[in-house]
Amino acid sequence: FPRLDQCSENPSLSDASLFMDGFLYVSSGPVKMMPDRRGREDMARRWCTLEGGFLSYYENERSPSAIGRVDVTEVVSLAVSNSETMTGAGALFTIELYLRTERALTVGAETQETQHDWIQALTKCFVPSKVEGLVQKDSKLIGRLQYKEGHDLYHWRTGWFMLEGSTLHFSSGDEEEVLHLKQLQELSKHLTDLFRGWGFLLLVFCIFTMED
Repeated sequence: FPRLDQCSENPSLSDASLFMDGFLYVSSGPVKMMPDRRGREDMARRWCTLEGGFLSYYENERSPSAIGRVDVTEVVSLAVSNSETMTGAGALFTIELYLRTERALTVGAETQETQHDWIQALTKCFVPSKVEGLVQKDSKLIGRLQYKEGHDLYHWRTGWFMLEGSTLHFSSGDEEEVLHLKQLQELSKHLTDLFRGWGFLLLVFCIFTMED
């Protein structure tokens, strides 16, 4: 199989050819039942492979059958812990994958370098190449959302969002825009949208202009 660095350097290789494997610590379950980020006691060391857009995890590297498998193209968002998370298996650098099926998978790496390699590989499977610039940043959270903005409040559009510190980057594929969250004037949570039944957040920004 081609190595990850070869796939990254050769744009002619499709994401389907990407392969990666190694030991990670894995915990999965419904989103609402996921353990608190401050401590995870159910993380188990598993042999993991990423192939053909599927993340599979096994009892060990010699196991013929996977314990579980996740279609990475179904990932809605990926959350990164940039500091060590204490688990029953020790201190780990974790990644949380939230799926359309309302399930979540948490994987933990023993080093930040290993965590970074898996983030790069996983995001290549579900983030379109036209917004791959978002992946190159030091993100805490990256994923897709439906959004409306000031000049068109009548139509929902799909965009890719990335949180880097207090800066929110987003793109619909045409161009990247940046929102500085420290300029937020209002942040409110609404339980439902009248037409789609979604919960949503309303962000109102205070924009400063210079006048002569």
